Amino acid sequence: MSAAGKIAQLTRVVLRPGIWSDRFHDQAHGIPHDEPCDLPEVLRSRIASGTAHVAEIVTASGAVGFIVYSLAFAGREFVLVAGYGRDGRNLTDEVKPQVEALARSLGCSSVRFHTMRPALVLAAVAAGYHVGEIILRKHL
Repeated sequence: MSAAGKIAQLTRVVLRPGIWSDRFHDQAHGIPHDEPCDLPEVLRSRIASGTAHVAEIVTASGAVGFIVYSLAFAGREFVLVAGYGRDGRNLTDEVKPQVEALARSLGCSSVRFHTMRPALVLAAVAAGYHVGEIILRKHL
């Protein structure tokens, strides 16, 4: 294998179907959130009820995080509900193609996610996503 091939293999990100664990629950506390669906207890409940699923993010460093997703519109839209990953680098660009491949494999024709991170919005738009809505919230 060439040196470039070895480097690509070392930096490859894989999504592996998972089961919600205490580790994911602890990591979920690190997700910046403004909406109740991001709270670890709610994520655990949604996964336990079958309305959401978890996939582990695995790199050459091992398991470094997870995504929680659900399907909407009769399974045609992949909804990225929450995600967490730490591997000493920005995993977004590496995880995005894996998320899109998973969505395609499930028969989805679109991917949707909400974010509080303006830089992620810019990166997603540059990667072909478009702003579909703007949500305003007032906590009472």
